[in-house]
Amino acid sequence: MSDITLVLEAIGRGEHTASTDLLPLVYEELRLEQRDQARTELAEPRSVIDATFKQGVANLPRWEGFWFDWLIAKIHLREAEKLVQ
Repeated sequence: MSDITLVLEAIGRGEHTASTDLLPLVYEELRLEQRDQARTELAEPRSVIDATFKQGVANLPRWEGFWFDWLIAKIHLREAEKLVQ
């Protein structure tokens, strides 16, 4: 049984002090779900950035200015991944 279930059962039995334990557990569960969702949503930008890099290297004469944009995108992605951890 999860901690949330145990706390809800305690509340159902009339233990009103258990209600103070519920909110932190719910917030932690929401944070975990948001973290998993963010990791999933970062997968697409990561693949786009990597594909852009490969395309830029393959077409280097035409992509002279792509390095700056690619580097900024890579930095933003790294910062977003740090926030998710």
